[in-house]
This record gives sequence, structure tokens and C-alpha cells, in this order.
Amino acid sequence: MKLGNYKRIISNDYPAENQPLVEQLGRQLNDGIEQLFFAVGGKLSFADNFAATVKEVEVTVGTTGVPVNRTSIQLNNSNVVVGTLVISAVNKSSAALFPTSAPFISFTQNGTALYIDNITGLQANNRYLVTLVALNS
Repeated sequence: MKLGNYKRIISNDYPAENQPLVEQLGRQLNDGIEQLFFAVGGKLSFADNFAATVKEVEVTVGTTGVPVNRTSIQLNNSNVVVGTLVISAVNKSSAALFPTSAPFISFTQNGTALYIDNITGLQANNRYLVTLVALNS
């Protein structure tokens, strides 16, 4: 189903005796309804509307998936991270080599820092630009 057009509450659409009340209500309701209308219409961004952090990190892993250098991201908050999703993994060393499977991240959290302990599925000794979503509880 496609959303219809959004029509704001306008005091002039109502009888003169009701216009002051409609104007007061309309001021408070119009902005909230407009935001909900656009959200339902597909205008939500993940990073701005969910308890999560979306970040890019460059990482090179060894043969066991452990990062060659200690790798971390700064979280948007210190809430407990319950898991991560890798939404992109671009090989910056070789455009001809791709991840061998869906990358999964094992991590340790310390406040607003999320340390990457292991990433599966990446080609060893290749530098990747990984975009991940850290989901909060």
C-alpha cells in the first residue's frame, strides 16, 4: 500500500469558533504527524533512528582472522552491544579477491570502545574497508 498525501491540520478549515483550539492543537500535532508520515514513507535512516552505531573501519587480518593491528571503533553510546552486522567488506588490497564467506565479528566492549578481536570470512593479509553496525540492547 502506498501512502497518500499528508494534509496538515489548518485552523482555517474549521468554523471560526473552533479555530483557536484547532490552531493550538495543529501546532503541536502537525510536526509529529509529519515526522511519522515520512518515517513510514521510507525516510528513516538506520544510523539516526535505531539503538546502534554504524561505522567504517580499515582492518587487515591474519590467517586465523585476528586483526594484524589492534582495531577498534568509537561507539555512539556506552550501552551494551549485543552483536554486530557487517554490511560491507571491500578489499582495498586486491579488487580481484573477495571475502570467502559472510564476515562475522567477535568483539570486546569497554565503555564506548568496541575492540575487534576476530573477523571471519576475510582474505588473510588483505586490507579491507569494513562497514559494520553495532547493535545495542
